[in-house]
Amino acid sequence: MRRFAARTLATGAMMMVMAIGAMAVVAGPAVAGQDKAENCEKCEQAKAEKCEKCEQAAKSANACPADCKKACCVGKVLSQKAKDIDGNEVSLAEKYQGDVLLIVNVASKCGYTKQYKGLQKLHEKYAEKGLRVVGFPCNQFGSQEPGSEKEIKQFCEATFGVQFDMFSKIKVNGEDSHPLYSYLTSDDLPVKPKGKIKWNFEKFLVDRNGEVIARYRSPVKPTSKKMVKAIERALSEKVASAQN
Repeated sequence: MRRFAARTLATGAMMMVMAIGAMAVVAGPAVAGQDKAENCEKCEQAKAEKCEKCEQAAKSANACPADCKKACCVGKVLSQKAKDIDGNEVSLAEKYQGDVLLIVNVASKCGYTKQYKGLQKLHEKYAEKGLRVVGFPCNQFGSQEPGSEKEIKQFCEATFGVQFDMFSKIKVNGEDSHPLYSYLTSDDLPVKPKGKIKWNFEKFLVDRNGEVIARYRSPVKPTSKKMVKAIERALSEKVASAQN
């Protein structure tokens, strides 16, 4: 009986040791990988964004790849996609990464429509330095953009000689707002004023790292001193290094 009991206890102890060892083998790498991923600040959203490049970088060198275009690397503005004025889908990251953006909701029959002239002047003066003026037609304010994309394009080119990038009509407020504007009007945006778009020709300035750094209401002219100063400051800054 004593020998049997001893063998039973020994067998049980061995089984416990083996079970604990197996659990350690399974849990060990996952925890290690998790620790490395958490050490990579730029890759905090990698898992949610399903960014394989960032996940791999987090596990190895703790650095984001320079060519990664996921939100965890380029910011929430450049991670969006939109259709241009001709109906072609455009990845904002692929088209604008490293540029300074001036995003504007525009309309053809508004009291502020004459601001197209100022926007075109900014394009002509600063495009070579990396400024990209981006127009998003919207018909939500006084139904002042009723035309088709073809009509909007013809109007802008014929009336103001617009050469900067124009996109297809979108909604900027409400449940059906474009994801880009859902972010631009969110309370999480680190600039003031916050909240919904109040009228046509509100402007968002985005730096070379895809971060919103300023917002201007409709009355602020594109060529006003404070806007030009902010644009020139943004253009003078370099893209942040991908290294943490």
